[in-house]
Amino acid sequence: MGEIEKLAQSLSLGEPVTVGQEMAGIIGFILRSVPEGDRLAALENLRSRLIELNAAEISAKTAPPSAAIGQSITFVKTLLNGLPYNYIKTVLDTTVRSLM
Repeated sequence: MGEIEKLAQSLSLGEPVTVGQEMAGIIGFILRSVPEGDRLAALENLRSRLIELNAAEISAKTAPPSAAIGQSITFVKTLLNGLPYNYIKTVLDTTVRSLM
């Protein structure tokens, strides 16, 4: 992927500060599944790991567009693991309808 394509892709995500804030919101939502007493330590661990990520390395990697589907499914499963069947079914049905 060329630099122009990378720039176009990043612009389609929106302003980087806004994207970072939205990602933090999603991460916070996911971390709700961590017991409250362990959440602060988990958050600090996550912050440390995010700081250690190499932006240049991430920028150099590409993934096929189909990878987004697998990542989305993994995200949904991660959020819903261990919840009651009826709750999961309602969330999935609502998500499917909302994507149309």
